[in-house]
Amino acid sequence: MRILVGLIEHLGDIAACEPVARYLRLRHPDAQLDWAVATPYRDLIDSNPHVDRSLIVGCLGEWSALAASGAHDAVFDLHVEEKPCQPCGFVLTRAGGDPGINPRTYFHHGALLEAFSQGAGLPRLSVPPRLYLGTAEVAAADALGLPRHFCVLHRVSNLAAKDWDDARWSEIARVAREELGLEVVEVGAGDAARLPPPLPASISLVNRLPVLVTAEVIRRAAVFLGVDSGPAHLANAQGVPGVILLGQQPPFDGHLPYTGFYASGGPGIRLVRNATGPVRDIPAAPVAAALRAVAALCHLPRPSPAPMPCPAEFQARRPASPEAEVIAASVLFDAAWYALHHPEALAEGLHPADHYLRHGASAGHDPGPWFSSSWYVETYADVARAGANPLLHYIRSGMGEGRQRRPAHPRREPMGQELLEQRRITAALQGQLLALEEELERRRRGWARALVERLCGTPAWPLAEPLRRLGRGLRRAPGG
Repeated sequence: MRILVGLIEHLGDIAACEPVARYLRLRHPDAQLDWAVATPYRDLIDSNPHVDRSLIVGCLGEWSALAASGAHDAVFDLHVEEKPCQPCGFVLTRAGGDPGINPRTYFHHGALLEAFSQGAGLPRLSVPPRLYLGTAEVAAADALGLPRHFCVLHRVSNLAAKDWDDARWSEIARVAREELGLEVVEVGAGDAARLPPPLPASISLVNRLPVLVTAEVIRRAAVFLGVDSGPAHLANAQGVPGVILLGQQPPFDGHLPYTGFYASGGPGIRLVRNATGPVRDIPAAPVAAALRAVAALCHLPRPSPAPMPCPAEFQARRPASPEAEVIAASVLFDAAWYALHHPEALAEGLHPADHYLRHGASAGHDPGPWFSSSWYVETYADVARAGANPLLHYIRSGMGEGRQRRPAHPRREPMGQELLEQRRITAALQGQLLALEEELERRRRGWARALVERLCGTPAWPLAEPLRRLGRGLRRAPGG
């Protein structure tokens, strides 16, 4: 089986969605798993032991062609619906997944990983992401001669609304050095003409390091402090104590981009949020207070990633009881999903269905994304009184009795004016999207195969110009 995953950018999105590779590898241990990615972020994919091959694409247009080429048996597109491709001048429409997860709605479906996995037609994944660093990254960080005690600052995101002003950053750097005894190391990357100058007395590694070496520097920091950005996701994936600045990101209020450590509410993380405006309006005082609080706890043990089982050994496990066999055979039970969300089942050497039967249900664990154990026992008191396993009861009798079930994570449906606005925009785009589909179908046959051949190492094929012509044609189309 050949599986293709597509998420070509950005750094934070790809880092957040690392669990997708783990989930697919547990589900399909013998599959060829490819991940399409843009060149600046390929190191994140190449270092992932669960991905067999990275396929480098230059834009969403190239990704769309690759996804439609038929070279893979299954395609999971992690981009949100209606994402625009600037070089090609068209709007992405996925062949599968949930079209309701788009730039106006995705944070209504959870964190980045949760929204993107559902949008791609996968179950909602809500587990901590991981990074895979090696000896080369350690050696490169050693060669930098970093101070023994330092904090990492990242000041600039790819959205101006997320950024803070230099005067407040300078005040925070002063607190770190003078009050907390932490040297300040700045990281990041971008257009040098748009980046602010380094903070006074800081060590600037901006635009100096590859992605994975930046991650190793962040791992060594006592504290990470920054805006919501790619480096923040690298810190989250490694359990680095952190202070993250968040503001309104219309049309979303109170959004949380992270799963794992930075979503845990634990003592090692402070989210300083402006609930009524952008990050730039956050004063320095609450950020300084959060930095002091987190720095005081930076000696605490950091979360360690749960062991990942050998996928083939995981697939070879068999339920140990007839009841567990019934659960494992149900479409409502997802063994890979359960194992990722409840790794203690793997540590005990049990088949996930046995763990859910013996321990998981009583602890409130869900057997998969489409069945809520807690909702079932709270709704049906007789099931709770009998101490019955909720999924087993539903399979054997509840379903036949007409009892209801609920998904593990009910979707937040947009309402009122928001829903009306979505319908209006969808209607306005319909003509353009239909024209795009017809044009793509006509041209796919000629250039999709050539793209696949290029990605596999044959001489380059000039895809960009046909896509530019396609974009120009769509802009001239009626209603476009």
